[in-house]
Amino acid sequence: PEARTLGTLSQPAADTTRLVGTIVATAARTITNAGSFTASAAGTLGVHGDFTGIVLATNDQIQFTIDIQIT
Repeated sequence: PEARTLGTLSQPAADTTRLVGTIVATAARTITNAGSFTASAAGTLGVHGDFTGIVLATNDQIQFTIDIQIT
């Protein structure tokens, strides 16, 4: 699996926090989930999503956007 990466945090609306992160594949692999942790190491998983696999070749990049909306 790929190592955790730091995302960019923003607040596009008063009730929304957005985290955008990019993963660069270190080898050919299939990505099947993404999540947001409370810390870059040993943090608690706050948001998690599973999806149909996306195949990446070595050095391919995939970007995830996680919006958390509190209403």
